[in-house]
Amino acid sequence: MLGWAITFFVIALIAAVVFVILFIVSLLVGGFRQTETLGTGLSLLGSVRGDKQRWRRRQSNRSIR
Repeated sequence: MLGWAITFFVIALIAAVVFVILFIVSLLVGGFRQTETLGTGLSLLGSVRGDKQRWRRRQSNRSIR
């Protein structure tokens, strides 16, 4: 009986981890449509994305020069 409980717990844990990963991936792919519901997480992701864009601009400026 205890073994079944442990296996069920492990399966639930793995399912939760997979759900979180899929949620993050869907946010990244979806282009941040749910701004109102997930403001803080989206702003963090947006700042990271903005840094990447700035870095790309710097690289392109160097190549032009």
